[in-house]
Amino acid sequence: MNQPPVPAFDHIFIVIMENHGYDEIIGSADAPYINQLAARYGVATNYVSVAHPSLPNYLALTGGDTFGVTTDCTDCFQQAPNLAVDRITPSGRTWRAYMESLPSPGHLGDAYPYMQKHDPFVYYDDLRTVPAQLANVVPFDQLATDLATAQSTPAFGWITPNMLHDMHDGTVAQGDTWLSSQIPALLSSPAWTQQRSLLVITWDEDDNAPGNQIATLVIADGVPAGFRSAVAYNHYSLLRTVELAWGLAPLTANDAGATVMSDFFPGGLRPQRLGAGCDTVGMIRLGTPADLAAAARVYRRASLSNAGDRGNLLAHPEYLILGPEGLAEGRTHVAEADGTVVGFATWADAAGTVELEDLFVDPGYRRRGIAAALVNRIAEVLRARGEERLEVTANPHALGFYRAAGFTDCGVAETEFGAGYRMVLAIS
Repeated sequence: MNQPPVPAFDHIFIVIMENHGYDEIIGSADAPYINQLAARYGVATNYVSVAHPSLPNYLALTGGDTFGVTTDCTDCFQQAPNLAVDRITPSGRTWRAYMESLPSPGHLGDAYPYMQKHDPFVYYDDLRTVPAQLANVVPFDQLATDLATAQSTPAFGWITPNMLHDMHDGTVAQGDTWLSSQIPALLSSPAWTQQRSLLVITWDEDDNAPGNQIATLVIADGVPAGFRSAVAYNHYSLLRTVELAWGLAPLTANDAGATVMSDFFPGGLRPQRLGAGCDTVGMIRLGTPADLAAAARVYRRASLSNAGDRGNLLAHPEYLILGPEGLAEGRTHVAEADGTVVGFATWADAAGTVELEDLFVDPGYRRRGIAAALVNRIAEVLRARGEERLEVTANPHALGFYRAAGFTDCGVAETEFGAGYRMVLAIS
């Protein structure tokens, strides 16, 4: 299968917080800054940790495995490849791990409020025993100096707050306040304002609640504001996303098989003329929850324009309500023209079958190539995910369009409006 696309970021930073579940962070009045970031950028709503307690999760994020570690041991060193030394360094990129309250570069052992269990890098033999590599594990204060220029900012940066600021021993409010005092300097640095960079804020694990669901914020230019991904991700997904951004080989089977967090980076199509007879320039882009009202208007107008369905729809007004799931989960792309949403398409994965769930164009913008552009965009996205076919249950009045778009007939299915025609488009 083809790997989904991830931008080749100039810089990638990860901040790791501690021991709180998703619902304790997202929507919490104690975390106003975090939720401000969540509204401006994206959040993985179905992201889970891989273990308890802390250390195995830190190893998973940097080594692709928990290595059988089940405690927060300080002497369980690993003779195993890791992201920093065995992937990033050979690629010619730089890296640094910024540890708040670390007594000195390369320090080994606990020194509260710094705790070694939250510093995975020193556990790897080929890092800890090589002075030039160990020197990249530095006190957090070094970050301010490194951020002075894009050139002095490492390609990969890891930030571990101390035990009071990472929410382990401190409160959610304390951790949020610390982030609000530190993250703005990162996001306003030359590495962010002059180059393309990514920041991910995640938690090592939850508070031992069932499911181990944690909040993960994805912060970068191009992430749709307020985007919520319901795709199932874990720490191996984040590791694989970093690897894929820079063309690095996976470390283990765990990250090799992990789902890449590509839906946060839709890219989108450049503005394009939407079809013959259209004198406006349009854009096909990933929809966001903010598009719901406009998409709902298109949905209602387009649905009621079909005389054969109008009576049934008016008798069942619930059929005219557009749900928010496709927009919230990053499965809907919208067409804009004349400054407004004039069409949208939504795909869904239904028990292994990828369906074109919705395709609607405002009646005033039909026959301008908008529907075909939307289908092409959905096919492009799914092709990047490695999918090979897109299926649809077509209304009889749309058969001509779908056949012209390359779909072929493959059966009949019953719908609320009578017989529908099953069709399939090869997209591999």
